Amino acid sequence: MDFREMITHATGGRRYCLVLMSFQTSFAFYERVKRIVGEQTGFECIRADDIPGGGMDLRKKIHDAVDNSVFVIADISEPRPNIFYEVGYAVARQKPVLLLLREGSQVPSDLSGTEYVPYQESRERMLIFEAALRQQLAQHKDAGLSLRRTMVVPPDPQPSIILVNPKMPLPDSRFRGHPAERRTYGDYLGVMGVTGVFATVYGEYCIPDLLTASQASDGIVSEDANLFLIGSPKVNAFTAGMLERIQNGQDPRWHFEACPGEEKTQDAGYRLCGALRTGGFLTPCPKPGAEVTEDWGLLVRGPHPQHPKRQVLILAGPRSIGTGAACLAATRSELVSEIAKKLHGLADLTTRDRAIWALVHGKTSEDGHLDAANVTVQDAGVFPLPRTFGS
Repeated sequence: MDFREMITHATGGRRYCLVLMSFQTSFAFYERVKRIVGEQTGFECIRADDIPGGGMDLRKKIHDAVDNSVFVIADISEPRPNIFYEVGYAVARQKPVLLLLREGSQVPSDLSGTEYVPYQESRERMLIFEAALRQQLAQHKDAGLSLRRTMVVPPDPQPSIILVNPKMPLPDSRFRGHPAERRTYGDYLGVMGVTGVFATVYGEYCIPDLLTASQASDGIVSEDANLFLIGSPKVNAFTAGMLERIQNGQDPRWHFEACPGEEKTQDAGYRLCGALRTGGFLTPCPKPGAEVTEDWGLLVRGPHPQHPKRQVLILAGPRSIGTGAACLAATRSELVSEIAKKLHGLADLTTRDRAIWALVHGKTSEDGHLDAANVTVQDAGVFPLPRTFGS
């Protein structure tokens, strides 16, 4: 078993804080530290003895554990050379190190003047310690990661499937404003964003499968898996059916349709239709040959209609700009924060038994591509509870 397998076994693939302490230290104290780290930062918390690997070189195991950690907590109450060595290694590797010291213990001369969090295992002193530890840990909290994780990553991340089928512009495309591909664009923003969030949370060990929608079997959306559907029904046939099932025939009844008179056109234009609290909503259909510089996108996230413990996330717009805007809105922390504000009083991002939606608007920059700075969240809401397939 190599280190990657061992650390995955210990952390479930999650990013972690490594705790360095004497094994003589109370296990209850370690469990308390572990709980506080999880609550305050969202990261896993482990000690070296949590990592399997009997027979492995201990020094290499510690080195690998430090190298792959987000930050290190070290209890220096016991004057143990191995702990000081490990602290020194962590500092040399430029890992943030937070020191703990039991009251009454001596601070080594080499660490004199270094800030630490004192503790004493009595009820009153422990409450003071917890408050001080939480304050110190606040600097390690990744608020952006927390937002993106809550929006994108399902409670049970495996298995997960991304279904996407980016449309390549045809030589005689009616929309000639599509930019030359020099940056990540359109549907690819969703692939990059979703896999990026998974990788940030779980490392390289838990990434969704990526499938071409046009080549996938019809039954794939019925499998017991989380689904990420990117693109409108024009390019992703699974989007329309899942969007209809999640909404259960209720408002705002978001759907995509071909522009009037273009239903049988090979490169038909599409528009997004639905209803906002202020009235009906309908995106305009660009004139043939017109340069498209702005579009609307739809984000829908909710429980899988057939497998309620699984999650479905739909990111789609009538054109690449709209789809790209929806993809950025789901995977950029500043835009996820705006969605959360729009949902205030209706639901929050942690809501898992209800489907939420957000309407976004995107406008291209001078090079014809899309930046998060040019995406705005127009509105957001909550759907009724979904019905199951066949009901």
